[in-house]
Amino acid sequence: MKCTSCGHDFEQVEGIEFCPHCGARIEQVQVAKICAWEDRGKYGFVDALLKTWKESTINPARFFKTVPPRGNMWNAFFYGILISFIAGLFGYFWNFVFSFGSFRIPGAEASQFEHMFRGGFLILMIVLSPIFITIGFFIITAIFHLLLLIVGGAKEGFEATFKAVCYSQSPMIFQAVPLCGGLIAVIWSAVLYIVGLREIHKTTTGKAVFAVLFPLVLCFGLAIIASIAIIAAISSGKFKLPY
Repeated sequence: MKCTSCGHDFEQVEGIEFCPHCGARIEQVQVAKICAWEDRGKYGFVDALLKTWKESTINPARFFKTVPPRGNMWNAFFYGILISFIAGLFGYFWNFVFSFGSFRIPGAEASQFEHMFRGGFLILMIVLSPIFITIGFFIITAIFHLLLLIVGGAKEGFEATFKAVCYSQSPMIFQAVPLCGGLIAVIWSAVLYIVGLREIHKTTTGKAVFAVLFPLVLCFGLAIIASIAIIAAISSGKFKLPY
């Protein structure tokens, strides 16, 4: 059983009237639901994939309440890497289409070389993308979990944060939309990160926002500082451009 008031699981006992964790009446307690992807035996592979994508994308708050913080970690990883790989294929395709003809080697019989180079590079990126995606998942999870620990928001373990990151990849499919799809995917995934961390760790929205946005703010701030330092060095004559 899962209490819909405090979110804790407990064993169903005949005659129980109150949640043993928060005291909610038995009428407020429901049998715990598990997200479709972690119950593929019931839904089937395709239906579970589509149902999980729809629920996590459209109603993430309700979806992440059905994600157990422990167990089935590699199921979540499989979902995340599958969605990210498919999304990456769309991204590579549109990059190839819109950048076609932009690469030139001066003085070379460029046409055949371009096609060979770009085709080979595209195939290499597709083959290696699962490795890059996996590394990215663990780096993002480590950063989010560390920041949650700092502010006291990590009520569950590293595994819970990892699952939130994996299931938050659902909007990346919007990379299939040319031009604006990538931006939509990134922003929507950031929202899912926040909601997912909040629900799976049962923490506050503020702490989840801090864990997700602080790295972006920090990187942006460092970029501004570096740009100011370079401009100041050029203006003072201590640094000269090579032309």
